[in-house]
Amino acid sequence: MPKALRKNPETSILHGHKVKNLFEKKGEPVAAGKMTKGTWVLLGLFALTFVVMIYGVSSMGWWFEEMTALFFTCGHYSRSHAKGF
Repeated sequence: MPKALRKNPETSILHGHKVKNLFEKKGEPVAAGKMTKGTWVLLGLFALTFVVMIYGVSSMGWWFEEMTALFFTCGHYSRSHAKGF
């Protein structure tokens, strides 16, 4: 919080409004889940998408439309096949 607001919080445009602190810590941190086979497959697909994108941009002259189609395809495939994982 800026010094001016610490001295006089009434000058804030949010003064009087109930705004919750989104960065407030709530409880203990949750441990990360175990990486399953399906998670590794999806992570590999995501990495492969970047490799294909880098190759396409550097060697095949791809630009926005091709990269969009590539990530759309990857996202669609991930979503449709993630249900079984």
